[in-house]
Amino acid sequence: MTFASVLFWGWLTVGWLPQGGLAIYDNPIPEVIEFAGSYFTELGGEATWGPLFAGGAVRTTMWAEVGKLGFWPNEMEFTFDTGLKWGGVRLGYQHTCYHPVVPDLGVIEWIGRKVLPRWDGSYDCIYLRVEGGRR
Repeated sequence: MTFASVLFWGWLTVGWLPQGGLAIYDNPIPEVIEFAGSYFTELGGEATWGPLFAGGAVRTTMWAEVGKLGFWPNEMEFTFDTGLKWGGVRLGYQHTCYHPVVPDLGVIEWIGRKVLPRWDGSYDCIYLRVEGGRR
C-alpha cells in the first residue's frame, strides 16, 4: 500500500421501503399513522489514502401516507465512517445520527413558540469487517 495519492469515490442510492407506520404513544389514546411505503435517497462518498479511509453519507426518508396524495420528507440520517483497511479487512469507527425534517406529526412539545421534536437519536460503533470472494 502506498500513500502516493488520495482516491475518492461516491454513490447515490434511491429506494422504496414497501410498508411502515408511526405509533404515537404520548397521546391519551395511542395513535397509529399507516404509510403506503417509504422512499429514500442516499448520497455518500469516501476518500482513501493508503490504508486510511474516511467517508460519510446522508439519507433522507420520505413517507407516503395511506389515502393521501404525495409524500413528504420526515427524517435525515447522517453517517461518518473512518478507519484503516488492508485488502479485504476494515477496522473502523462509525457515528450515525438521525434528525427530523418535519417535526409536526403530533409528537411535539410547545415551549413558547419553539417546536421541539422528540425523535432525535444517534449511535456509535467500532467494527471489524472482513470481505472476500470473487466479483
